[in-house]
Amino acid sequence: MNLRGGKIIQMYERDDFCSYFIIKPEAGKVLEYQVEMITNNCIPGLLAMDLRRKNNEEYLYYKITSKIPLSQLLSRKKINKSQLLNILNQITETMLSGVNYLLYNKCYILKEEFIYVDPAAFKLDMVYVPVIMEEDINQNLRKLIIDLIINATYTEDDDSGDGFIQKIINYLKGDTFNIAGLNRLLKQLNEGNHEEENEINKCKLNDINKIEDTISEVTLPSEINDLDEQESVESHSKNNTCKSHNFKLLEIGIASQIILLVLFMASKKLLESLNGNIKTTYAATVLIIIAIDALIIKNLLDRRRTIGSLDESSKGRKSKEILGEKENNPQADKTNNNLNSKPENMTFENDLDDESDSDYGSYPEYGNKTVLLSVKKEQKPYIINMTGSTKEEIPINKKDFLIGRLDDMVDYVIKNNTVGKIHAQITTCENKYYLKDLNSSNGTLLNDIKLECNVENEIKDGDRVTFANSDYLFVLR
Repeated sequence: MNLRGGKIIQMYERDDFCSYFIIKPEAGKVLEYQVEMITNNCIPGLLAMDLRRKNNEEYLYYKITSKIPLSQLLSRKKINKSQLLNILNQITETMLSGVNYLLYNKCYILKEEFIYVDPAAFKLDMVYVPVIMEEDINQNLRKLIIDLIINATYTEDDDSGDGFIQKIINYLKGDTFNIAGLNRLLKQLNEGNHEEENEINKCKLNDINKIEDTISEVTLPSEINDLDEQESVESHSKNNTCKSHNFKLLEIGIASQIILLVLFMASKKLLESLNGNIKTTYAATVLIIIAIDALIIKNLLDRRRTIGSLDESSKGRKSKEILGEKENNPQADKTNNNLNSKPENMTFENDLDDESDSDYGSYPEYGNKTVLLSVKKEQKPYIINMTGSTKEEIPINKKDFLIGRLDDMVDYVIKNNTVGKIHAQITTCENKYYLKDLNSSNGTLLNDIKLECNVENEIKDGDRVTFANSDYLFVLR
């Protein structure tokens, strides 16, 4: 693939532990001393790289595990002023520090899709190709910065009016443009941005303190306090009234039981003097007493319900007094009449049916209602969590659906530390679905087969997908 004017073929590969971005340079153009410099030194801002030889051919392996292209991050996440300055500052700092390791600025791939980023830490790592190239580094850097400003989803959090974008563009247009000068401008803008943030934070803190002071000084009006006291007195009096009614009912019930017992004891001699079986007489008397007792208890319960209904009716009268205006509102009645009335120029379905039946009276086979054809239901994709006890169903509701554990960057979060921050992607294209591993540490399996990173694989209904050690089932419903 022609990336920078030289013929460079780029590929992806993964082993048991790492994902790699691979470039196959032209034979004889690799700068061996720069390869040694990058391999033996941890250069800040550069992807770790090593040179491998297979079948007498050379390949440059770049470790991209748990990283995604900057272009993919910017397509999913809006960046603010501080983040934009941070991206530009990291790029210029990396290029300036590379000079200390005898690296050429023209050998960096200055394209968003070949600058990798850790989405959690927002740390950039650039691809350096140690081959002989002839490139206009200033022109390539200008184009990258313009793309970041214009094409990236950049939004300002505050309207500070400092015109920092215009300052950067003016410097890019100047004849004296160079990387060191751009880096100095970015530092100045970044320092000014920090001062603005400090001022904004101070203002927010002062506003919060003022609000708290205002709230502490606010007192409730005397009318509200009087109303609360009145409600508490009324509630207390109602409780006392209910208690007194209940106590009276209890007294009546006990008195009735005592009276029945006294009457029974007083009539004992009378019952014994009667002719007949004494046991039968006593049993009949006990049944009569039980019936009278049940009648008394029923009357007491009815009385208690009557008292409760009176309390509820008093509450209802108060509610009606409060809502009296709404009930007596003539506008509401007018609205209801309008809703219930039938416009003169409107024809309803029943009227149409009657007319159709009369028109086709002589042809009954054509006078029936139209039969609708059944519409085939469109199937929608889901992944079902097969790991947990509950079979969670996750709808794939985006064209590019990201899966991982970084909640502000993915569409579905898997709470599992073995899963990558942005682990995999499910893409929808022309009613087909494709799965792609995004440089995850533990990989993605499709039907127990480990996938190569950054390669799309078609998935079908019933396929088993494993993100690290979390199993899911892909279904269409």
